[in-house]
Amino acid sequence: FGYFFSINAFAFMAGNFLSAKYGKIISSKTMNKLGSLVIVIGGILLLISSLLSSSVIPIVITMFIAAAGVGLVIPASIANAMSHIHKYAGQASSLISFLQFGMAAVTALIVGNIHFINAVPLGVMVLVCGVFSAVMALR
Repeated sequence: FGYFFSINAFAFMAGNFLSAKYGKIISSKTMNKLGSLVIVIGGILLLISSLLSSSVIPIVITMFIAAAGVGLVIPASIANAMSHIHKYAGQASSLISFLQFGMAAVTALIVGNIHFINAVPLGVMVLVCGVFSAVMALR
């Protein structure tokens, strides 16, 4: 289990690295759109792979894609949010982190209490969060 978790952490770091590297030539709004698209693609593939396969390998691969998308979105969305607030930057940063971890806790609670024998609830939640991210990025 630890190895699979570390693969997702690596995907998240890779997304952050790409966001930092290309953030100089791509606007943060475009990066949000691109990252949200990657999350949606990862969510769709995760949902399909959890329905069609009982192996853990396709789930790990598709979660890698979704986690890389999250790694693209988070730095860009924080930069977008912080660019509008200068006087209250510390409070805004705290609120962003609180909301991130709070939503992650609620999402984990929901997925953890749905009793399936496969990763369908995880795939649905990743897809829903990716679609929500894409809708917010396209505003």
